[in-house]
Amino acid sequence: MIEQKPDVLFHNFNSIGNKNYLLYVCKLVEKGFKQKIQPIYIQTNNQQQAEQLDKLLWTFKQDSFIPHTIVGSSDMDATPVQIGWNENQFHPAAAIVNLSEEIPISYLESKKIHE
Repeated sequence: MIEQKPDVLFHNFNSIGNKNYLLYVCKLVEKGFKQKIQPIYIQTNNQQQAEQLDKLLWTFKQDSFIPHTIVGSSDMDATPVQIGWNENQFHPAAAIVNLSEEIPISYLESKKIHE
């Protein structure tokens, strides 16, 4: 049996600053959420970036709500969008948004990876 490999989509962030980069990530996650792609796991570089993204997902649009949590929260399993920064925090997801330099573990379990 041939194993299905995930689709990998590359995004070029070189021309935008950090805040615009994270806004782009929020819009990307919102699109996946609206398409009912769940769960979505966002792998960040570190805890600071995870917390920054967490705050931005609450505020980037007044007319939009994306249920999300930082990995380790008690309601994590019921939350469609999860944010982590450590490979030990990775949970299988339908889609991964990888903001880190590392390749997420278990990436083959995902249908889509955004780099």
